[in-house]
Amino acid sequence: MLVKNIISECLSKLGMDPEAHNDGEDSVVKALLDAANSVYCEIATDYLPLVAREKAVFDEGFAEVSALAKRILYVVAVRKDGIAKGYKLYPDYIESTFRGEGEIEYAYLPDEFAFDGELSDTRIPEWLFAEGVCAEYCYRNNMSDMAEAFAAKFKESLLRLKNKGSSKYLKARRWS
Repeated sequence: MLVKNIISECLSKLGMDPEAHNDGEDSVVKALLDAANSVYCEIATDYLPLVAREKAVFDEGFAEVSALAKRILYVVAVRKDGIAKGYKLYPDYIESTFRGEGEIEYAYLPDEFAFDGELSDTRIPEWLFAEGVCAEYCYRNNMSDMAEAFAAKFKESLLRLKNKGSSKYLKARRWS
């Protein structure tokens, strides 16, 4: 999905003319783009993490965090030959119980996107992302009533999306 389409939908939801703000240089568009980057970071950290796997070399049991391709948020697993190994995450390195080449699976922070960029995360519908951007924009511009309305719909839909597909087990009970 294109970022400019999301911004255009936000402008429509906020009651502004998308045609009047169709370039990336307008102050309103810049504010919406900044809000979009904040919202995407919130989604990636609190609701739907972005996960990557990379090969890493553990010299003397340590792998440098700076050697990873993306900005690490937290480690999901460290594996050697497909077998999970113990690890500890420090600010500059990851310590593990083995030496040599292994695999690190980690959640990461997304890169900022531009007005002409593309959002490749297909887990989030365009309308839902636009709701979050509108909420953030309204909070930043002291439109609290509108912000609360957008935020409520955004958070409720995100929680529903996060829990979609997870099964819940209910123990058998006897009703009298």
